[in-house]
Amino acid sequence: MTLIHTFPPQPDESGRGYYRRLSSANALSSWKDLARCCGERLSFDALLAHPDHVSRSLGLEPDWCQKATVQDDLARTWRGLRRHGRDAVCVQCLRESVHLRMAWEHAYLVACPAHGVLLHDTCTACSTPLRFEREHIGFCECGFDLCASPSEPATPAQLWVSSLLATGDATVEGCGPEMERTATDVAAGLINMLCRQPDPAVEARRRNASAPSGVHELVAFLRPLEDLLANWPFNFQSHVSERLRLGPPVRRTLNGRLGTWYRQLRKLSDHEASHPFIRAVGLVAQAEFDGVLGLDATAEVINKEATSVLLMEAAKRIGVTYDSLLNHRSKGSLDCRPIKSGTNGLVYQVAVTEVEAIIEARRLWATDEVACTMLGVPPAVLGHLCDAGAVVREVRWKEDLRKGGPIELASLQRFTERLRSSTSPEQTSSKRIKLRELSARHVGDKKALTCALQAIATGALCAVKAEGFVGDYEYLWNDVAKHYARPLLDQGLTVQALSEATGYKHESISSWVSQGLLKSFDVLLRGQLCRVVTPTQFNEFRRQFVPLSDLARELGTKSSALAQKLGSIQIVGSQVLPGGERRGGLVRMADLARVAVQDQRADDANP
Repeated sequence: MTLIHTFPPQPDESGRGYYRRLSSANALSSWKDLARCCGERLSFDALLAHPDHVSRSLGLEPDWCQKATVQDDLARTWRGLRRHGRDAVCVQCLRESVHLRMAWEHAYLVACPAHGVLLHDTCTACSTPLRFEREHIGFCECGFDLCASPSEPATPAQLWVSSLLATGDATVEGCGPEMERTATDVAAGLINMLCRQPDPAVEARRRNASAPSGVHELVAFLRPLEDLLANWPFNFQSHVSERLRLGPPVRRTLNGRLGTWYRQLRKLSDHEASHPFIRAVGLVAQAEFDGVLGLDATAEVINKEATSVLLMEAAKRIGVTYDSLLNHRSKGSLDCRPIKSGTNGLVYQVAVTEVEAIIEARRLWATDEVACTMLGVPPAVLGHLCDAGAVVREVRWKEDLRKGGPIELASLQRFTERLRSSTSPEQTSSKRIKLRELSARHVGDKKALTCALQAIATGALCAVKAEGFVGDYEYLWNDVAKHYARPLLDQGLTVQALSEATGYKHESISSWVSQGLLKSFDVLLRGQLCRVVTPTQFNEFRRQFVPLSDLARELGTKSSALAQKLGSIQIVGSQVLPGGERRGGLVRMADLARVAVQDQRADDANP
């Protein structure tokens, strides 16, 4: 059979309504004639279960039939909440387009969210139900045009329910919470839970009790929402308060005190649609319930706005173990409120403000791992920085709940800022060393390393390259080595050792160093200041000066006698003794060379 009039389904049209509209447009007595033409059983399921076969039999586009099947499959997920035997229509929607909207098939839908009016499921003229079997969608079997029916405005609660079921969103001013992207089955479960036991003193009916079949019955079923959703959330909270008051006083959990009503709500806690109602229950329970909160599936929702939480939840938020909090409670460092649990048991609650204060205080401290990452140094160098006082470390931090680690973050920031502000970039090829490389293998003792790091921390020792992490800052090795003993001792000699090696008096060498003629490094050796002269420094000294004692020894005379014969050659570096005597004089190599050249010229002039 080929239909005369074919057309696609409307975007919001129900699957069954599409085939009924096709039947009416082609002057068939009912949708059953379409089923007969397809050679299938006389049922909607026969038409909708085989869209490809129906499209070939009736000459329809496959996509049209597939769309109708998808719409019907979605409605089938409503299970026992799908209308059977009669239609419910919005007369104002029919005036715009005569087709059956899929949302109208839901048994809980009583109003049109678009026009704010109640649906009709009976004829205004003859008061008979609008049966599925009627020939035309827009007319009753008596011939009355449904578009001529008067409209009755819907209440805010009815619009809230209908919007939630039809679109998944519900925003009605002054009525119920705002809802978004709510699944139809979740919305239906929430509505059923709120309406099945409106009176706290009356036990709820069985869940398999007969569902409302007509719009008027459904309006009566939804009537409790008129009060519960009005003036949200105060009316609903008053309802919860009454349930707490009438519940068994010996029960110390919400499950026991609120009974089946709350247990049905708790089953929906995985869905966000139930959270406004669960939070309202939690706020009332916080103020009026003397039992335990936060021990069931709704704990996560209730605790979001709770003023106090169980010790277990507090431990989770703070980031410590439950046993640790119990230990702090027993020491008196954590203020808790005991609550009876069961017959003889006790649980403890902590104020949320106290938990937040602890969390905020713990953020001011860091673990060693975090501190090393922030500075870019290995743990050993961090330990040396702490020993030097550059970074504050609390050894017994675990005894204080308000410390999240041993390292004070403020000290890390101060140390970093000082290093950044004390940089002195130098274009030099001298040997450098990075801060993260300063470890025990470079030092003679820990006191020397502490001294070097203190100089860095105070800015007395400036970085010549400050890029990346603090650990990557580079310092001149010669500046850092002044605080170290072992590396320099391996390279050079102390003043005493140099005196023994060269035969120069200790006082003379010290005088040369003090006058800047002989360069040296000041290092700490076993906690005492010590001067070390490297071979490079001593060779540089000998290239510029020769001790007067060495010249006198070569000439077989004394230093004092030789000093009187040098004439214009200047003697420098002498140490003046208390008696006026001079010791440790030096002669510049340049002066000796100048005099030698002059003598050679004189000899050449007088052969």
